[in-house]
Amino acid sequence: MINTLIEVNFEADFYKSREFKAFHAKALRKTIKIPKALKQKMAMDDDSLLADTVVLFMSDRNAGKMAAKNLSARKKCPLSPDEIGRAIGKYFKLR
Repeated sequence: MINTLIEVNFEADFYKSREFKAFHAKALRKTIKIPKALKQKMAMDDDSLLADTVVLFMSDRNAGKMAAKNLSARKKCPLSPDEIGRAIGKYFKLR
């Protein structure tokens, strides 16, 4: 019983830690595949930049929103930040 409580408490802290989130983002980045339909909808050819944005949305929604705002402001994508978020959410499971 005590071991279970220790494991549960440890797991909750571990999964919320900065270190785990950084590891998770790196692991996601290595495995992510960008669908052609998403690239077309967002009118982006830069797979690396798009993959980084998707990973940010998947690992930390606030960071993803900031990345979408940046893409829109720099004219890298013709969509608004909200449209970018919805487009990514259509193809990927977001938190």
